[in-house]
Amino acid sequence: MKTILIFLCFFCLQLKATNSEYDFVDLFLIATQIQEVNQQINIFQEKSDKNKLLSAEESKKKLLEKIPQVLEISSEKLQILEIAINKGIADNKQKQAEYEQSNKLALLVQTKIEFLELQTDKIIYEWVKKFQEIRQNHYNADEKLQLAIQETLRSLQSLDVADIIFGLEQLNEPARLKQLFEESQIKIKTYEDILKYTQEHTSIILDNYLTEVFQIQNLIQWLNQYYSFSFWRLDFGKAILCVFTLILFWSFRHLLAFGTFKIISLIFGYQESKQIVVSAIIRPITWFLFFNGFDLSLDIIYFPSSPPDFFGKSFDVIYIVNAAWFCITLLECYGTLLLSNINKRKSDLFRKEVVNLILKFLDFTVITIALLIILARLGFNISALIASLGIGGLAVALAAKDILANFFASVMLLFDNAFSQGDWIVCGNVEGTVVEIGLRRTTVRTTDNALLFVPNSKLANESIRNWNRREMGRRIRMIIGLTYDSPKHKIQECVQDIRTMLLNHPQIAKAKDIPQEDISYLKQDIVSMHDLKGYKANLVVCVDELADSSINILVHCFSISISWSEWLSTKESVILGIMDIVEKHGLSFAFPSQSVYIESTPKA
Repeated sequence: MKTILIFLCFFCLQLKATNSEYDFVDLFLIATQIQEVNQQINIFQEKSDKNKLLSAEESKKKLLEKIPQVLEISSEKLQILEIAINKGIADNKQKQAEYEQSNKLALLVQTKIEFLELQTDKIIYEWVKKFQEIRQNHYNADEKLQLAIQETLRSLQSLDVADIIFGLEQLNEPARLKQLFEESQIKIKTYEDILKYTQEHTSIILDNYLTEVFQIQNLIQWLNQYYSFSFWRLDFGKAILCVFTLILFWSFRHLLAFGTFKIISLIFGYQESKQIVVSAIIRPITWFLFFNGFDLSLDIIYFPSSPPDFFGKSFDVIYIVNAAWFCITLLECYGTLLLSNINKRKSDLFRKEVVNLILKFLDFTVITIALLIILARLGFNISALIASLGIGGLAVALAAKDILANFFASVMLLFDNAFSQGDWIVCGNVEGTVVEIGLRRTTVRTTDNALLFVPNSKLANESIRNWNRREMGRRIRMIIGLTYDSPKHKIQECVQDIRTMLLNHPQIAKAKDIPQEDISYLKQDIVSMHDLKGYKANLVVCVDELADSSINILVHCFSISISWSEWLSTKESVILGIMDIVEKHGLSFAFPSQSVYIESTPKA
């Protein structure tokens, strides 16, 4: 809610700024400003001043972006323009007739130049009038507007200037008149620029979906009958429609999220964790609906003209970011479901680490594509940007060599299958459980519950001890020391009883516990399959050593379970069993001792 309020405040300030900017601006004033910029562009082109030329082109672009807001001219102003243009043409024709009779060539040429400008104004006036008719009668408005622009461009290009050029050639001092003629040509060029901009941005200028589907004008007039107020471009009817639009779009967020889940579930067959998926995707959908409703509300506020291009670009960027957010959220949700299914099936075909890496790569791809689309929408040349990356590829590679090394190391770790997520590994001074294998680093949770981030290149270049890569057999090894006064036969009986106890122990691995798999002799000769899979069932109990202070019995065996807690329980059971056997045979455990012999005692 706080973010929404900040967004609304920002756009209200921008709305106020744009409204104050266009309050006293019309099409012909913008055309005059563009004409002045075109004159500057011609001067800068002659002087080959690239910096000033680029600045002038940027100013011209900003002025052209104001065209959609100034095309809406009231009928009263159109009538005044029509009267003024027609009167000017009539007066000009009368002057031409007078100057022809009196052979005043300079005044005649000047009058013809003025007549050319009046013709230009009349052509543009007729186009604006036709544009108003097309907007009101909105059926096929886009196509009709394109045709009207093409006809107007042809009319401008077909204006006859041969008599003016001939007259200028006949004059001895035509400098002032030539300047007037050049200005008239720049004026024609200015209107051509305006028409071409309009032709390229008809989707912004026309509001077909508002007028055709919702009949906004009728609704606004009907609502304004009940209450009347005016604030900038906003009135009572527009305010009610804006509030209704925002509430309507906001109310659809849960329905759209549930519908999206159902569609994707029908396509991919995932029905699990509905609540988790819906709650995850509802956030990007909510923001999409809010911004879409706000976009539509701005169209209502600026009706019957169009919002400034600033808002169009801003909302395009917002929609692109929102779409990328939605795609990444879907990938995370359904990628998690896919990983859980793989974990349940314990499939060797698709490792969860590979799927996780693919998901991260897809996230990176989505973000990259979204960034490129945003740059293209903001006017950047993507082809030139990619080409510049190609030229600077060596510098980038040198700067990012460690990142690339870690990335390729992650690929090699996955191909080598040295460890998986959840494995307990030891690599140099790193020991712990693997949490995640990333594109650049691997996350490890240590035994003291610290989180380590290890570069993949380090793991790829050092030996790795993987304690989880064993199916059966965790070693139990101990030395039992008996005293030297133990009888030989008692020691032999003790060894035999310990061996029997271990053979009968249900948690101690025996050879019969190893599954007999269908392994070809060829494959068995190539690699020891039992050692590869991690089956150990060796059991050894024997007198091993005559130590300094004890007779040592070696006990070497493996527990069936590889779990640490179960291994400790089995080890405890074995130790207690050995203590019972030693006690049963009347033997004693030895401990380090030392005999001291005194050769003589001092005489008193």
